[in-house]
Amino acid sequence: PDRISLDFGDSINKLSSILQRVNKSNATHIVFDFQYCRFLRPVFIGGLAALVDGLRRKGILVEFNLECLNYDFKNYLNTIFYPDAYKPQYS
Repeated sequence: PDRISLDFGDSINKLSSILQRVNKSNATHIVFDFQYCRFLRPVFIGGLAALVDGLRRKGILVEFNLECLNYDFKNYLNTIFYPDAYKPQYS
């Protein structure tokens, strides 16, 4: 697993890297695995939710493995209803 530093910009760089890898892969099914996560900055998980929304609108099947081994992180995701709380409105 790749570590994200405390630097705010690092989260944005990691999201950009994920987007580039996904665009190059021509994947039709992607799983984001949170099993070993202990902490993620809100800017990263919010950005990831937006990225996932865009991928799904392109017809890509996106799933999350939320079987976190770290109890506190799992509880955090449950508290913020991640990823289900992100429901963009389209006009």
